[in-house]
Amino acid sequence: MKERKMSPIEKLESKISFFSNRIFFSLLIIAIIGLSIRILFLHIEIPINSDNFLYFRSAVDQSVGYFSETHNIANDGWPFFLSLFFSIIPSNNFMDYMALQRFLTIGISVLTIIPIYFLSKQFISKQYAVLASAIFAFEPRIAQNSLFGTTDPLSILALTISLALIFDKKYYLQYISFAILSFSILVRSEGLFLLPI
Repeated sequence: MKERKMSPIEKLESKISFFSNRIFFSLLIIAIIGLSIRILFLHIEIPINSDNFLYFRSAVDQSVGYFSETHNIANDGWPFFLSLFFSIIPSNNFMDYMALQRFLTIGISVLTIIPIYFLSKQFISKQYAVLASAIFAFEPRIAQNSLFGTTDPLSILALTISLALIFDKKYYLQYISFAILSFSILVRSEGLFLLPI
């Protein structure tokens, strides 16, 4: 008897179902590949510039206990977050702090695949939610943006967690989502647009 040939869509669905049955393993593989791609294109010998440098300078000042009004930063959540790590890891070389800032944004960007999965799972089946996490992890502009040490990865992480908790049925998680949303607003003021929703 002749075996029926599988169509390309059936082959794709069988491979996706293999990964959707092993969620932790799938997200771990996606995270490792996403992290590897980002590390491959990372150049820590190039200094941070533009607005990122203003955040960096403010974070360094806050880590040594100097709070200045001259930095003129509208949202100081990102420099405050950075200053916590800068105060833990002492160094006399500012390039070490710039590298740490970039590594933090890379780690946060890769970590965002977890709330992306839970947010997607509330609207689509879990096999496609894994695919949504992979799309986020491998999207070139998001990967490139995480290499600059900007505020975007932390803001996206906080907004995604907030959205995932808002759509949850448990009411106490919805209250927690507002707390996380307020943290996102401290990092980037665009989080205010989610407040009316």
